[in-house]
Amino acid sequence: MSDFPEDYPYASVEAERRIKTVTTIISFVSVGMLLVGLYLALLTPSIGPGSLLTLIGFVALIFLPFIGKRMRNAALAREAGQDA
Repeated sequence: MSDFPEDYPYASVEAERRIKTVTTIISFVSVGMLLVGLYLALLTPSIGPGSLLTLIGFVALIFLPFIGKRMRNAALAREAGQDA
């Protein structure tokens, strides 16, 4: 059984593939920034830049679901405009 209701709005296969690719890249970059920032802040004397990098990485991870949702909504709107 699916976790989503039957009427969950998915975009086309190509759009979903692009959305997954972009969100995966953003996720890897964000986790990298978070880990490098934590390393700098906790294990080196560079507390300021490390804290800033950690904060940016954390915020990027928090906004990742919203980015994916906006990309999906834009793809759905573009596909609805092409069908009309």
